[in-house]
Amino acid sequence: MSRIKFLYLLLFSCFTGISFATAQKITGKVFAGEDQRPLAGVSILVKNTKEVVQTNEEGAFQINATVGQVLAFRYQGRSTVFDTVKSVGQVLSISLELTDVSLNDVVVTALSIKREKKAIGYAVQEISGADITKTKDQSIINQLSGKVAGVQVTSASGALGASARIVIRGNSSFGNNQPLFVVDGVPILNDATAVTSGQGVDYGTGAGDIDPENVESMSVLKGANAAALYGSRAANGVILITTKKGSNKRLGIDISSSLTGDDVYILPKYQNMYGQGLYGDEYIWQQTHPELSYQDYAKTYAYNYVDGKGNGVNDMIDESWGPRMNKGLLIDQFFGKNQPWISHPNNTKSFFETGITSNTNVAVTAGTDNARGRLSLSNMHAEGVLPNNDLDQKTINFSGSLTPTSRLTIETNVNYLIRSSDNIARGSYGSSENPFMSVGGWFGRQIDMKLLKQNWNKDDELGNPYNWQQGVDNPYLAMYKNTNAMDRHRIYGNVNAIYKLADWISVKGVVGTDYYTEWRKNVVNSRSKRSTSGGRFEQTALSTSETNADLMLLLQKKVSSSIRIDGVIGSNVRKNKYESMWLSASQLTVPDLYTIANVKGNISSSMYTSEKENQSVYASANVAYNNYLFLNLTGRNDWSSTLPAGNRSYFYPSVNAGFVFTDAFGIRSDVLSYGKLRLGWAQVGNDTDPYQTKATYSPSSTTWNGVTMYSYSRKVPPVNLKPEITTSTEAGVDLRFFRNRISLDMTYYKTATKNQILSVGISNTTGFGSALINAGKIQNAGIEVQLGAQIFDNPGGFNWNVMLNWARNKNKVVELYPGIESYDLGSANVVIQAVPGKPYAEILGGAYKRNDQGKIVVDASGLPEVVSNQPIGNALPKWTGGINNSFSYKNFNLSFLVDMRWGGDIFSYTLWHNQANGTAINTVENGIREKGLIVDAVKEDGSANDIRVSAEDYFRSGYVWNLHENSLIKGTYIKLRELALGYKIPVKRNKFLNSAAVSIVARNLALLYTDPSNIVHIDPETSLGIGNGGLGVEMYNLPSTRSIGLKVQLGF
Repeated sequence: MSRIKFLYLLLFSCFTGISFATAQKITGKVFAGEDQRPLAGVSILVKNTKEVVQTNEEGAFQINATVGQVLAFRYQGRSTVFDTVKSVGQVLSISLELTDVSLNDVVVTALSIKREKKAIGYAVQEISGADITKTKDQSIINQLSGKVAGVQVTSASGALGASARIVIRGNSSFGNNQPLFVVDGVPILNDATAVTSGQGVDYGTGAGDIDPENVESMSVLKGANAAALYGSRAANGVILITTKKGSNKRLGIDISSSLTGDDVYILPKYQNMYGQGLYGDEYIWQQTHPELSYQDYAKTYAYNYVDGKGNGVNDMIDESWGPRMNKGLLIDQFFGKNQPWISHPNNTKSFFETGITSNTNVAVTAGTDNARGRLSLSNMHAEGVLPNNDLDQKTINFSGSLTPTSRLTIETNVNYLIRSSDNIARGSYGSSENPFMSVGGWFGRQIDMKLLKQNWNKDDELGNPYNWQQGVDNPYLAMYKNTNAMDRHRIYGNVNAIYKLADWISVKGVVGTDYYTEWRKNVVNSRSKRSTSGGRFEQTALSTSETNADLMLLLQKKVSSSIRIDGVIGSNVRKNKYESMWLSASQLTVPDLYTIANVKGNISSSMYTSEKENQSVYASANVAYNNYLFLNLTGRNDWSSTLPAGNRSYFYPSVNAGFVFTDAFGIRSDVLSYGKLRLGWAQVGNDTDPYQTKATYSPSSTTWNGVTMYSYSRKVPPVNLKPEITTSTEAGVDLRFFRNRISLDMTYYKTATKNQILSVGISNTTGFGSALINAGKIQNAGIEVQLGAQIFDNPGGFNWNVMLNWARNKNKVVELYPGIESYDLGSANVVIQAVPGKPYAEILGGAYKRNDQGKIVVDASGLPEVVSNQPIGNALPKWTGGINNSFSYKNFNLSFLVDMRWGGDIFSYTLWHNQANGTAINTVENGIREKGLIVDAVKEDGSANDIRVSAEDYFRSGYVWNLHENSLIKGTYIKLRELALGYKIPVKRNKFLNSAAVSIVARNLALLYTDPSNIVHIDPETSLGIGNGGLGVEMYNLPSTRSIGLKVQLGF
């Protein structure tokens, strides 16, 4: 027995000796996958053991493990990585990627203070920088589409650098409805002054200048509850942008380069049966001159070219009610006599080119424990889908921090950019130089675009500019010679310092500024139909600035074992200034020499300056009890220079609370992993623009004894103007199930904005024309849902994550001023109104006259009668949503985003005009041009209509009589917004290359669904500009583009 015991003891000693001999210290570092910065606090455990360690501040770790054992690397909000120990003394380098259903423990909140998400009593949604740059877009605003519940983004057009309207939780004001943009805690400019809508030229908005490659994350503070500390402009929410910073790791270089091709992917549907002219329908031929052959009838009555000035048969007509094409007819045309009359179905599409966008960013990071820095250089060059259309932007970004002592930290972030273009295309019907107004509708379907392109800079045989008719410009001449140049220089950033007075109290000072100058030049060539003698030009120089200075006390105190208080006491001074100079000249001595010295006529000019100042004090207190019950209080008082002296001061508070009931009640369940309730209430005040409270004088064209006379303001100076007040209440629940595999976040909110500041018309007998008053109340209420799921979670294998967001907002204009039945937000043939008792943005226009049974009534000629100024629709959608899917398998990853909007009406100028000019697809349906049609209607006496009319008379009458109801479509769409397929190239980390990845990226890949009412197939996402008056109106906007390309990322 003793020998057996001895043998067991010997064998046990041998095996344990082997075990101890092979158990080694495995070391390494863990990095963030998106920017390779070290990750602190990552948990590393040896599977099937109790061995667990965490990474330090530099991302380093060491752990005991044997060859063959598996290490698990886990970090909240990032994918878990498993790695098998392969050799003794192995040094590991691990990258952890963000998950799309990230339940981050920390989010950025007001004043750029990072807080635990569970401690917040309001809804905040954050998007990582990696998600922002996953698919390339010129504007960071467009990256929000479909990703954030309750946020609606509407692009003004498909033009390069186009503006985008962003609204959070519905329209709440008769004035500005867009959120405040804040970069690293300091507001930046995003005003509508960046857009000249009257000329149809969209120069973009301020937020569109932000380089996505420099963004670490975006937090969306959705309502007044989240944004109250940011003051008057935060009533519509805040977009908080945190930029990338340096790290204390060794020198690092990151290179990102992308090249995308852009093409127009949504164009109207056109008929290709009948060409340019009038009265060419076979029905009209048979009704009027059946004795003639169709060939003779066509040349005699429908269309025949002489000079394009109207001396032929309808040869200056830009409509397509002419002869039928592809029937063997020979017609005199602008390029020759007796030419085959044939269709060119792709003539509109062939006008557009393949755009190219290249974007390269190089970022260098370096640092020590006391100093960190990051320098980023970006270069973007884009050639648009229109001829001679470009956009360039060069950006330099520097961020740095210095900690000279343990108490003092100094940080700075500076951005300088140059944005320029030789020609920004005009993009709405309101601009006569918009090329799409011509080629997109008022354009003969028989025209060969190739001929116009080849000869645009030549004259025809009669000495006229080569074109299909002489009433408009050749679209290529318009693009190459009628140009809109711009050059913008902008610098924005901040410097801040934090000094720790004691362990629990610090003082912080922040100074930030945003300043840009911009030069614009719009020219019209002497050969253009829009020109006067020698050509004409306009020139604008403007500058805009905003400076913010904040001084704060930051408090963090644990007053007992269960209670912790964090607080902020601060003050802010904000100054805004805007200056502009404009001149216009319409007669030039030397043709097309666009200088002041060359002007022979009068020069029109103007100058404008405005200044504004706000002073504020604010405070917040955040109380945590046992880390499961949280109470947050804020208060702010503003003094505005734009309000009357007696009302310049206004105070607004907020309160919200969060309760993590799973922690409070000790709930530990594999089904319910986490549960939190939240409730909040807030108010935010808002002021008005400068110089609204005083009467002003402006120069008039009248003189007296040679002295220019000045006219008194036509607006009554307000006596007791008060600030607008927005009151918001929200409640929500945050639930996570099955060990955080599924997350559900739901929010209900209700907001009301009263004391709206608006200008209303008054009787001219008062000596004035309008008055600025407090009037009106708008209410929004809605539900937001975010649902996330890790459907497959297999580190090293197949993974599938889904994030769904959905929101529904109900808007109501509660009241206006007594005696005012409606308020016009804007007009574009139809009128966009606010009407008490109805949702914001009612559409008024011409409607069919109907009898008591709802039947259309026709006149004696068999054409529908029209009743003007009738409510025909509303622009607001019923709901919006998005579904984001991401898949990964080993080194491959695939993601796609589907974005959707349901409901809302749009008055389509494209449909309205293209029906009238005969190019719309529905003008040839069901043989109506061959046999005419009988409108399904009744006569004035109530009897059934039996009068047959021509398609031309039917559709043209709707345009002539201002019938708008038949051109209303639903704004419903489902789009494949983003697609990215990537591969992480395996690299062995060394002194040089740390990471490499390549991906195929695409944006706006497909319009998956649009409502059947969208007959001509326009993009239902676009609108007429970004202001309130453009809601629900589409006006020959430049078509949307699809981008597909390649992106390469390298880390050194």
